[in-house]
Amino acid sequence: MIKPSPSAFDLDALTWRKSALSTQGNCPELARSGPWVLLRDDADPSTPPTVWTVEEIACLFQSIKEGEFDHLTT
Repeated sequence: MIKPSPSAFDLDALTWRKSALSTQGNCPELARSGPWVLLRDDADPSTPPTVWTVEEIACLFQSIKEGEFDHLTT
């Protein structure tokens, strides 16, 4: 499956979600569109998002839950 360009999506029509802990524009936002998950910076939503498959995001989330990226936040 070839990933589409962010311009292939109507970004304003998507439902963007971010952590409830985000209070000052310091968290990523995610939106789902069919088999794709888009990821953007909530501090600058005009920057094109990156496009991921659902499977890629699931793998990333599992790795985060397992602590594989804890070293990046300390």
